[in-house]
Amino acid sequence: MQGRPFALLGVNGDGDREQVRRVLTVKGLNWRSWWDGDGRIARRWHVTSWPAIYVLDAQGLIRYRVTRAEDLGQAVERLLGELESQRAAVGDSSGGERARGR
Repeated sequence: MQGRPFALLGVNGDGDREQVRRVLTVKGLNWRSWWDGDGRIARRWHVTSWPAIYVLDAQGLIRYRVTRAEDLGQAVERLLGELESQRAAVGDSSGGERARGR
């Protein structure tokens, strides 16, 4: 999905920091991921169970909340389809706005 208005960020709250690092290495995850040791992020985002996956648009708005990792791909494809439809509707051929880190 390189070059599309999309980014993955991970926040881990289950396990300890070293356990999370090992899992990230074994699974080969290649996106940024943080360990939420004190639960500050989980509290702010009202996370009640893991995994809690949020798909945000380029403006930083939560568009989808996914409770099963298997559903992430479908949510991302829906969002990207919506963005591409919007871009086509306004005749934008520039590739759209890049996602901002928030």
